[in-house]
Amino acid sequence: MAVAWEGIAHQSGSGWVQVLGLVMAGFAAVGMIGPALACRIVSVELQVAPYDAVAGRPWSILLVSTRPARLTPVHPAGPACFAVHTRQSDRYGRAGYASAAAQRPRLYVAELQCGSARRGLIEAFEVDVATASPLGILWWHKRVRLAPASPVHVAPEPAGAGRVPVGGGDQLRDVSPRPARVAMRSAAGETRGVLPFGAGSAPKDVHWPATAHTGSLMVREREVGHAGELVLDVRLADDPDEADEAAAAAAGAIREALRSGRTVTLVTLEKAGRVRAATPSMAVAGRRLARAVPEIGGIR
Repeated sequence: MAVAWEGIAHQSGSGWVQVLGLVMAGFAAVGMIGPALACRIVSVELQVAPYDAVAGRPWSILLVSTRPARLTPVHPAGPACFAVHTRQSDRYGRAGYASAAAQRPRLYVAELQCGSARRGLIEAFEVDVATASPLGILWWHKRVRLAPASPVHVAPEPAGAGRVPVGGGDQLRDVSPRPARVAMRSAAGETRGVLPFGAGSAPKDVHWPATAHTGSLMVREREVGHAGELVLDVRLADDPDEADEAAAAAAGAIREALRSGRTVTLVTLEKAGRVRAATPSMAVAGRRLARAVPEIGGIR
């Protein structure tokens, strides 16, 4: 371009044309070379990442960069977001932004929305960093990998309530022991007999015909309950779709068992080996199912 303007200026005899051409050539050079240099020196750090997530649901991470840039999560995927200066972060009202502004007052922050369609552990994020600084003529990109302080446990979305499949060839096996019958002194359940009035008996449960017949105070014995324990052995297949479906079914079964008051013991295969442990909440169940690996490679 500079050579072209040089020829035009030489033929026309106008020096200002040559000056204008050199100025435009300088802007073009800065606009094309500047982003390459800016992209090379920009640094991005992962500030905040969740510990728990659910497959198919969005969640956010907080990134800090040394220069203004457009940040796009690639794995897990999500929409792009521009990093803003920490002095402007107060208008967002985010606790993470305020924390970043207090710790790194001269940097830029961005909250990225991302998500994973599959369960599992996310041990690193891949982010596309793009900048057109300083003139916005040309965009330069680079990929960075950011590791969180601890892996993100992406739990399966619990499936609807249903019977847990039982069988040697299935991925889910209910291996619960036969529940014991425990008498309950409660208004819930049908009357199955009478008992002498004692500690814990409710006055409204007094059975007057039996009391008149025996001459001593008698109360109703209510029908027994079957809360018991659910022992769920989860053995995932090698196919990712089948494994995610089985994990979702297991999560649904655990949710229904916990809602009904049953205790749950979950058996899964992790990288370190087979794990059998109590599962008192859906948070614990989600982490166990996120860490579960398929039954491959001869590990049984």
